[in-house]
Amino acid sequence: MSILMLCFIVVEGAHFLLQDITVENSTGPGTQAVALYCHAEYAIFYKCKITGYQDTLFADSTQQFYRECDIYGTVDFIFGDARALFQNCNLFARDTGAVFTAHSRDSVKESSGYVIQNCSLKASPEIATNVATNISEMNAYLGRPWRKFSTVIVMESFIDAIFNPLGWEPMGGSHGELVTYREYNNRGGGANVTGRVKWKGYKVIRHHEEAMQYTARNFIDGNTWIPQTGVPYYGGLAFT
Repeated sequence: MSILMLCFIVVEGAHFLLQDITVENSTGPGTQAVALYCHAEYAIFYKCKITGYQDTLFADSTQQFYRECDIYGTVDFIFGDARALFQNCNLFARDTGAVFTAHSRDSVKESSGYVIQNCSLKASPEIATNVATNISEMNAYLGRPWRKFSTVIVMESFIDAIFNPLGWEPMGGSHGELVTYREYNNRGGGANVTGRVKWKGYKVIRHHEEAMQYTARNFIDGNTWIPQTGVPYYGGLAFT
């Protein structure tokens, strides 16, 4: 996939496109290790590998689109306040207690959030053998609220059996009263929603009409800026 490896990258220019690149922070576990910080409006990452441990991807504010990327990490490894959509990506946990997202929206007036659509959320190859033999020790979470209005939607995705049945974890005294956490039409060993958190802000979406608001066309206005790049995407649902 990759033709170049970078140790750390900061993206701030509008209409930025990165393709077929590996961005890696090789700092080991136990400390923050941001590989990519993106603060660019209409940024697209296509077929990239973004790898680190804690806080790998800082998707901070603005509208962003990630397509067919491999993203590796441990604690809060996708975090920030962007309005970002991840489509057809592989999100890899590098330890058994990984927290995949920590979205940081702190105001009801904002429109930010993370949408994870038709992705695979699973153990990385480096711990896959351990997962297969010690599935009872797996304790990953889809996300936790860095700020009280944290917004994350996981839909039409494969959720592996590495996840705690609760799905979502509290953070900093927040227990989900004001978050917007949604799941829709997911599959896999970790997709069973019967044991999920009972937070006021958590909901299982049952109808595709409601899920449509979180598609590329509606959530990030994708039809107005993605087509001109030539990057493939679908503006609606992956499965109808």
